[in-house]
Amino acid sequence: MHVVLVHGTRPFVLGRPPKWTRDGPLVERLGQRGFSHEVFEWSGANTYKARIEAADRLEGFLVDVVRRRPTKKVRVVAHSHGGNIAVHAVHDEGRSPVLVRVEMVTMGTPFIHFSEHPTWMTSGWRRLLLYFPLVALLAYGALGPLVLAFSLSVQEAQIGRASGTGEGL
Repeated sequence: MHVVLVHGTRPFVLGRPPKWTRDGPLVERLGQRGFSHEVFEWSGANTYKARIEAADRLEGFLVDVVRRRPTKKVRVVAHSHGGNIAVHAVHDEGRSPVLVRVEMVTMGTPFIHFSEHPTWMTSGWRRLLLYFPLVALLAYGALGPLVLAFSLSVQEAQIGRASGTGEGL
């Protein structure tokens, strides 16, 4: 088996990928079991653009890996947002058919839908804050004439009471 390691969102330290992809227990275990491996490096930036670019690059990287190792299984082991990149690289519409041979393991991946919009616009109470003014305007537009009619009748009643005609509230 050949394993491709994909790190998550993070800045590179001293220009190198994270330690878990270079040495340590995982890499040691892969070697003990006779698995070959390589690391897919990407910027680690937590942006839509960086993840899309990384997914496109990973697709090409994996196609190359599969073609170089036609008799071996290929498995991606991805951490954090590296899992999102791997899923999009392998499963997005229009991806290379040779990628059906690629298996995937993700660790701590916050599965998301890639979006050009900042996440604050689409999450919970922030969405309410974003849409509340629109809802308020629509509600005022629908209820505005009713509120205006009620206000005018109250004003007329107050004027009638003040003028002594007895027609007020």
